[in-house]
Amino acid sequence: MQIKLRKLSALILFIITGSMINAQQKNILFIAVDDLKPVLNCYGKSEIISPNIDRLADRGIVFSNAYCAWSVCGPSRASMLSGLSPDGTGVKNLKTQLRDIRPAAVTLPQFFKNKGYETVGIGKVFDPRNVDDGHDSVSWTKRYIPINDYTYPDEYGPFVKGQYRVTANTVTEQGPEGVDFDGYEDGQSCLLALERLDEFAGEPQKHFFLAVGFKKPHIPFIAPEKYWDLYERDKIDLAPFQDTVAGAPDYIYYKPEPNPDKYVDIPSDWDYMDVTQLMDEDLQRRIIHGYYACTSYIDDLVGMLLNKLEENGMDRNTIIVLWGDHGYHLGDHNQWGKHTNFENGTHLPLIIAVPEGKGGISYRPVDSYDIYPTLVDLAGFEVPDYLQGNLLTRAIKGDTIIKTCAVSQFRAGGNMGYSFRTERYRFTAWMDKTSYIPTEIVWDESKIEDMELYDYVADALEKVNLAHDDDYSSVKDSLLAIAGNWWNEQHYFFTSGRNPKYIKDFNNILTNPDFEEGITSGWEFSQSNGFNATITVSSDAHVGSKAAQIDITSTGDKYDEGKLTTSEYNCMSGIRGHDVIVSFRAKATQPCSVKAELKIKQFNGKFEILRSSAIDLSSEYDSLSFEVTVPESAAEWAMSVMLGKASGTVLIDDVRVTVLDDEHSSGIKKRYAGRELDIYPNPADDFFVIRDELGSDAKINIYTSAGKKILSSGLTKKKVDVSDLHKGMYIVEVADGKNRFSKKILIK
Repeated sequence: MQIKLRKLSALILFIITGSMINAQQKNILFIAVDDLKPVLNCYGKSEIISPNIDRLADRGIVFSNAYCAWSVCGPSRASMLSGLSPDGTGVKNLKTQLRDIRPAAVTLPQFFKNKGYETVGIGKVFDPRNVDDGHDSVSWTKRYIPINDYTYPDEYGPFVKGQYRVTANTVTEQGPEGVDFDGYEDGQSCLLALERLDEFAGEPQKHFFLAVGFKKPHIPFIAPEKYWDLYERDKIDLAPFQDTVAGAPDYIYYKPEPNPDKYVDIPSDWDYMDVTQLMDEDLQRRIIHGYYACTSYIDDLVGMLLNKLEENGMDRNTIIVLWGDHGYHLGDHNQWGKHTNFENGTHLPLIIAVPEGKGGISYRPVDSYDIYPTLVDLAGFEVPDYLQGNLLTRAIKGDTIIKTCAVSQFRAGGNMGYSFRTERYRFTAWMDKTSYIPTEIVWDESKIEDMELYDYVADALEKVNLAHDDDYSSVKDSLLAIAGNWWNEQHYFFTSGRNPKYIKDFNNILTNPDFEEGITSGWEFSQSNGFNATITVSSDAHVGSKAAQIDITSTGDKYDEGKLTTSEYNCMSGIRGHDVIVSFRAKATQPCSVKAELKIKQFNGKFEILRSSAIDLSSEYDSLSFEVTVPESAAEWAMSVMLGKASGTVLIDDVRVTVLDDEHSSGIKKRYAGRELDIYPNPADDFFVIRDELGSDAKINIYTSAGKKILSSGLTKKKVDVSDLHKGMYIVEVADGKNRFSKKILIK
């Protein structure tokens, strides 16, 4: 833990939000692939031949640990496309309508539609069972063409219309000779998408959001003959572990698919309800063969889209996303489908490529609903605070994202399972009622009915549940803290309706609380070991009109014998996992010294104390600031000014706790590396006064908190009229020759 002491006058706290990658808005090609497992070459696997997806990965970022929100098509897609978890959408099955639960939701394509984009949906983007007949009509500028309206080549015959096979009700089958890619729904979706790309190329002044959803490799596994020929069936490996997990609840499995009552090529004597009864190995290979063939078929269609972008020159201004809606089991744990919280049920492929971007891999766990805010940011727009996810922009720039876990959930056995995936572990908490969700309650470990814990370094195949292994007790405790962390952050989001990551000026976590109204709430003044003082308010302030006045009658030997402490604040407002500046200004009637302290309470109940060095006080206000890194496990925090060795009268003012977002802080420090501008009053009503000595050529600029300049003029007088500005936080900057001085100001 590094603690850095510095004068606050050398630290300019200024934040510029918005995209740091783009100056120009970008088009977006979003490719959704149903049931796609990340067993591609770009994921370090060799089972599937996928040269085109691998080509996309070469120029984009592969998120190696991306996970779905719910391992079923409808809930997963509703979550990603709304930027909310399944608890937020209310869509947890294949019949709930998204707009019935969230009528005012702004979906991902709808956001871009509202920004003037042409938005087009083709194929399976939403799950059609969870939206209206127009595939969520409000999301698109062009009418959605239903899959049933596709027209196939006459020479293929009637078998392809609404079908994927020659024989009815087969689970897997090689396509008939002579039928090419356009004899299937996905091929027709691709052709329609190619037409749309040509149309967009003819209107370069317009921006587009094109979503193309491919249904394969969803069951049934039917694909054109040439894709089957890519694989030798007898060389296909079967899942190495097909047993159930030792020490795990019995309800965590889903009845194995496919159902012999539905598919004619599944033996009727195979009891699909028995998760311990394995399928014949030849049949396993035939099913896997079909899955691989379907995936290579989709890879070819992806290649056609990439080629069209390049052919029309649109690749230079188009963000490309390839996403699978969840994982898929091919025999592991005797599971043949998704519908679990296991690794293969939740793990999905995610590749994001930006124009002129470089290929790379991000290993941090990410959630599907992180995609929405990331695309908004990459396209150059301000991220709205009604989105629940995290930005992945740092990873796309080649940096490391700050994210501890991805979370999937699934309902089974009357319980709701929340599965927390870190880089190494998976911890699943099965809450004993499905109503115990973050929208309703704060984190409560007593509500956990069952737990699972898997260590993917020691047990990559999930053979043993380690949740009750004494050797993993400390690991379990840390994962419980992570779970509580995430849960309470979601509860904060649902109860406030706002994501603090995207609230303007979220970096000002604490600014001079209660001094202006008097010290009547929010502060605790404690005394011990002979230290004695009274606390009031004073008009001798550094900022605003009030400061805290501490009249000391007897002093102590230690700094913590007199403490002025804030209330405890939760860590949902952007402080956890970030570098934070703790600062205040102080002066005294007699020479003395004070310190600052940040006290961090973790979810496991432990405390961490982070303290500054001492600052010597004089009769003029001086500043103390120190930088700390708040741990990811932080639950609550409080700040204290420690006065044990102080004497006389001490005045405290301008108390601040401010987050330095890594993405902004380095640029801010470089651009505004000067002393802080002295302006009064702050907060201001109709005007403020600049109290610095400045040259006659100095200019004043006022920015919004998002970095937009709204005023720029010569500094003819130091009194600045702001009566026309709306209430809110602004940045005042004065440019005096080569020097720049700035200050945040609140307009009341």
